[in-house]
Amino acid sequence: MILIKLLSFSITILVLGYFFYQISTYLEETDFPVFYCAAKIAMDPATPTAKIYDTSTLMGCKFPELLNQEQRNGLHFIYSIPAAQLLTPLGLLPYFHAKTLIIILNIVCYLAAIHQLLKSISSNSCLVKPFRYCMLASLWLPFQFDIRFAQINSILFLAITVATAKASKKPFLSGFLFGIASLFKLFPLGIALLIGLKNWRVAVTCISTLIISLTLTDSWIWFAKISNISRAGSTPIHLLLDFNFYFYITYTCIIIGITTSIAYLKSSDDTYITGFAITSLFIIIPIVEYYHLVLLMIPIFYMVLNNHSKSEGLKITTALPVLLITISPFQEANIKQYTIYISCLILWTLLLFHALEKIHTRSSP
Repeated sequence: MILIKLLSFSITILVLGYFFYQISTYLEETDFPVFYCAAKIAMDPATPTAKIYDTSTLMGCKFPELLNQEQRNGLHFIYSIPAAQLLTPLGLLPYFHAKTLIIILNIVCYLAAIHQLLKSISSNSCLVKPFRYCMLASLWLPFQFDIRFAQINSILFLAITVATAKASKKPFLSGFLFGIASLFKLFPLGIALLIGLKNWRVAVTCISTLIISLTLTDSWIWFAKISNISRAGSTPIHLLLDFNFYFYITYTCIIIGITTSIAYLKSSDDTYITGFAITSLFIIIPIVEYYHLVLLMIPIFYMVLNNHSKSEGLKITTALPVLLITISPFQEANIKQYTIYISCLILWTLLLFHALEKIHTRSSP
């Protein structure tokens, strides 16, 4: 009986592996060449690791798929040197095998993150059906785009979700995971600092992990290099930045100030703070790619499934930003960016109302 189960499991794995391999060879216009070439450079002792930021060096890497229009103008690795070193196992594999692996990892990490997120929001198994919600979450278009472009947002999603769930009981593990995620994108550092208002160990461990990683690899050059990378952006905030820098700074300070104040009041749990921080980020940064919105699963699921809100209106209204984000890929580029911004702004407002509702409930006799 055990032998039959092992055989069935092995056949299933082989079939799924072949299926995802075929997908990886079919998807040609992806971001994966950047990760693969950076991994190859990072594992080559004859090449200075800082060369991962050199477009000509990246373009010299050979890979058997076409580049999309943005990549034809040059490959840009925008993560830290330690992040490139964490990606080196990909460079040990043939190109399409490595690409298949990253797609499978994205799917597994995304589903694991959703499961962890559901447990964080509600421990009552009668209220949360993990399999049902995991399947529902798989329909989320930003997640499908994350797979489509062989990106890593779903992997970071898992790290951030686990870090958030462990923040109160295992702050050092939480801070470490936030620090590792910050080696790829700096915004997890902001989340750790907000949670650090409640538990300083999370913030200190995150900062320490980031500083030690950059120091040991002598990779402070990262900040200089990413500031020189010019990427196309047409979000409303990007246009506002070009139009009036001081107005943009004022707007940003207001959003950050409100977000920090809500976290400082200690009226909400860590999952809420993380969701609110992510949504705040998406309405202030100049560039938001569609697959980044994978992380919006945290505030959306929190608003829909948490038991702390007495307002059904807030939960029902969450369907509006979900609908707008779902239809945005089918719109023109500029309209798409405005739709994403408006969706995130609506969700941010709903989260703010939820916090104010909870504060009012606690202050009421």
